[in-house]
This record gives sequence, structure tokens and C-alpha cells, in this order.
Amino acid sequence: MDPNVSVISLAAPPAQVREQLARACAGWGFFHLVGHGLDPGLLGAVISDCRA
Repeated sequence: MDPNVSVISLAAPPAQVREQLARACAGWGFFHLVGHGLDPGLLGAVISDCRA
């Protein structure tokens, strides 16, 4: 098993994203999504709220 968490870009072609998601879910059960277009400030606020 790969010791690294999968980083999946939503900017990739859909078939590639599906393949990477399937592999990440089967191997680790979680993954890091990039290329989603969400504002970094919003993501930081959500993470802070989750930790509170």
C-alpha cells in the first residue's frame, strides 16, 4: 500500500478523477481534493470551526 494520502485534482479529466477516487477509497478510505475552486479562507474557517 502507498504510504501517502492520495491528492486528487478535480481539474483532471472526469475518467481520471473517477479512477483516482476509486483507488483512494479502496486503499485508504479518504483523500485530499484540490482544484475544487473553494475559497481558501472559507476552508480555513470551516477547519477552525470543526476544531472548536
